[in-house]
Amino acid sequence: MFSQFNDNDRIGEDLRLNFINSPRVLYVEGCSYRCGYCRFGCSQPFIKFNPAAFDLACRKLLALGVSHRSPVIACCDSEAYQPIGNLERITRMVFEKLRSLGLPFVILTKSGMIAQRDFDVLQGDGGVFGQSMVFVEDESRQIWEPNAAPLSSRVAALEAAKKMGITTYISMMPVIEPLEALEVIRRYHSLVDHWDIVLLCRTAAGGRGSESHSVGVNSINGRLSCSKNFRLKVSSSMSPNSTCDIC
Repeated sequence: MFSQFNDNDRIGEDLRLNFINSPRVLYVEGCSYRCGYCRFGCSQPFIKFNPAAFDLACRKLLALGVSHRSPVIACCDSEAYQPIGNLERITRMVFEKLRSLGLPFVILTKSGMIAQRDFDVLQGDGGVFGQSMVFVEDESRQIWEPNAAPLSSRVAALEAAKKMGITTYISMMPVIEPLEALEVIRRYHSLVDHWDIVLLCRTAAGGRGSESHSVGVNSINGRLSCSKNFRLKVSSSMSPNSTCDIC
């Protein structure tokens, strides 16, 4: 989900969340959302939750210590609210266990208001709620994220979380169109505390298009550097029907 930084990464000076070395909780593999930019592609999801292994991992995390700056990432590399089996119950069980042990954790989802059922566990010190949002127009979302929740539902979830005092963030991984990414920032900056962004370096045939994309990159970097805590990474290009390791 989150990659190591390299020399070209730019980091907000007052960044509080740092996912580089965050431990991951993996209890589901595969995803049915069919996002065109996903490095994992689309595969039949299946639950791989092992309560005994999870308890052991939690004890190890307690012994090592987990900081609020590098919280546990729940359901890394998949979607915690897919409609399969008892996944929703397991997701809440994971949250409740982490919360009961005082282990800070973060959940990133594209499922919108479905996640609201667990906000009571996220509320208070230690829980972070993230929504993946790359677009402002739902027509674009239907092309790139056909089975994910509508954008209006994701915005509503952020609003509800913010009202409950939950720490929030938006992940734009990857930015498809810089201008649309800027519009996401303009519209929703008041709803989030952090941003996590991956930019695509796209150059059209003959080099055309690279200049406008560079302007977009600089605009996003400039806007973020004077406002929210953020991480900005530049990566490679892809098309709606391709898969690419963007991190």
